[in-house]
Amino acid sequence: MVAGPVWVSWLLSSLLGLISVSCLARLVIYRNAGSRPPGVPHWHEDVSQILMGVGMIAMFLAWLGVIPRAVWLLAFIGQALAFTILLLRPQGGARLAPTDSWQYVNHLMAGLAMAYVVLAGTATTGVIGGTVGTVGEAAHPMLLPSLAASFATYFIAYTAFSLVRVRSGAVAVAGSGMGTVLSRPRVVEGCRVVMGVGMAYMFMVSM
Repeated sequence: MVAGPVWVSWLLSSLLGLISVSCLARLVIYRNAGSRPPGVPHWHEDVSQILMGVGMIAMFLAWLGVIPRAVWLLAFIGQALAFTILLLRPQGGARLAPTDSWQYVNHLMAGLAMAYVVLAGTATTGVIGGTVGTVGEAAHPMLLPSLAASFATYFIAYTAFSLVRVRSGAVAVAGSGMGTVLSRPRVVEGCRVVMGVGMAYMFMVSM
């Protein structure tokens, strides 16, 4: 479905796979914790990141048709609705921290963007990313290119914001072990950079 060099799709898919695994590991590590340490992404952010990672891999590698489009659409719209509710009704009634608000908005935007890609996609066979002979989803210009350009611009800005936070180190996470390693600010923000790059690239090459 996504245009561009095949090797780029595989590279991004590999990185997204690693990010999804790290989010899954963090969910397992903190599964019995009443709350996560400051600076560690909330569990619903990890779930959203996994959904986004799997969805983007399916789009980059033309595997979207393995699961019915209605299921993808329901998942991404559900993601957008969930983070809309979280933004309007913070957990515990406490006011959201600015960083949480920004991340929740990003997950909301990501859900809408992925739903748009699913709706804009058309199933064809024979060509994927310029490679003839592979059967599956083919790259094609997106419907409503101005909307696709808006999504691309947003994710470029989000990537730049995350890069700044990678350099600053953000809030340090105390402790030791795999959970601490996966929750280090530069690891968390680095993953967000890759997600932002993947989303921006997907829209830029498909317009």
